[in-house]
Amino acid sequence: MKGRRAPLPVAAVKVVEVLREGPKSVNEIQRRVGISWETVSKVLRMLETIGVVKKEEAGKEHIYFLISTPVSGEDCYFSVALGKEVEDELRKLYGTIKRKWYEVAGAYPDAIQVQKTAVHVIKELGLNLPVGRFKYGLITPLKYRQDEEYPELKGERKKQVEEIVEKLAKKYGRLPSWKMVEDQHKEEGLLFYEYWARLLVSLERDLKTARSLLVKLLEVVKNRGSSELLSRLYGLITLAEDDIIPRSVLPIIAEEIKSYTEAAEFYEDMRRFGLLDAQLWHLLTWLKEKEDIIEELVSSVLPSVEIDKAVEASLKDLAS
Repeated sequence: MKGRRAPLPVAAVKVVEVLREGPKSVNEIQRRVGISWETVSKVLRMLETIGVVKKEEAGKEHIYFLISTPVSGEDCYFSVALGKEVEDELRKLYGTIKRKWYEVAGAYPDAIQVQKTAVHVIKELGLNLPVGRFKYGLITPLKYRQDEEYPELKGERKKQVEEIVEKLAKKYGRLPSWKMVEDQHKEEGLLFYEYWARLLVSLERDLKTARSLLVKLLEVVKNRGSSELLSRLYGLITLAEDDIIPRSVLPIIAEEIKSYTEAAEFYEDMRRFGLLDAQLWHLLTWLKEKEDIIEELVSSVLPSVEIDKAVEASLKDLAS
């Protein structure tokens, strides 16, 4: 059975569900999930790397079995598993923000306003709750749903939160949500987002400026997982400047790398909070799939050996 190709995150979920029943060979897993052998093998290698599965030799076959219990959070970004206690505290925080904001501003806050307010409260009160960098700045991993009824905090903590919410609702209650995003970027020094926004525009107008912005981005994510991809983009810009590859492909590749780097930053923050890879396995499979997409895009415009040469030259350029 050849099987079909499936997105890596979807395939990972199916493989884990099969392995919950007990140890299986690659062929057994492939037959059960009905996706390509290549995808199943890729998923198993990734799950082995993050410590979710382990393999043992049985004659000519490898038998895989779960060695930790990968868990998921259905209501969180990338299905991050925060645990019931943390999720409950965040829900209470959301409920308090939602009611107090309405009381002050006369309208319920949207998801961005709730997220930005929650981050403000967590940081100001020093609460032991997760905050991560993703898309529009700092957020909590738990999704806020406008139509959901949330419980509220009680006692002194509730009063502390209400005081902060009141100030923010008075300031931002009648302003568009992006104003809170913009101010958070300035207050927190989140240059990552500013540089990316300017870089994407520059890629279509001025490659010299784009390269300069990319150097600044590399400084922001220095020694982190996304550095290599950003270095590769630097090399591609150099090739486009020399008309070796079409400039039109740069914004497309850059958008994919941007998505990857945002999620990679989110992963770093969740690990820093104390979450294990078994709690972040959905995010890790998403990152792996994004890496594959970027690799395919890059390879479609130039043989990888030529790109590697450009990256090597770019790294020398960056170091000088």
